[in-house]
Amino acid sequence: MVTDYEPPLSEKPPGMESWKAGVKPLAPGVSGFAYEVNGEIWIPLILAEKKGAGDVGRFLDRLSARCVIVDVTSKRLEAMLVRRGWVKRMGTDHDTWRRQT
Repeated sequence: MVTDYEPPLSEKPPGMESWKAGVKPLAPGVSGFAYEVNGEIWIPLILAEKKGAGDVGRFLDRLSARCVIVDVTSKRLEAMLVRRGWVKRMGTDHDTWRRQT
């Protein structure tokens, strides 16, 4: 499995009042936003265009080790990350999910 995909970056983290403006295609069937923080790619929003089509799973499987999934609130996404070996780390400002190295 190739795990070197890095999604297109947004200019900056979108503000809470205009988060929809920052949403863009991240991969086939997946939209959201991603931005760079200290050499990592933070992904705080992942949206499936067709729920249950497998696009989010394929997206997660391909992500590079630089990618960090941030502040997961969906139990479904959390289960997908656990099945794929991602590890949750509790932070002071954000909870993060990273590939197990």
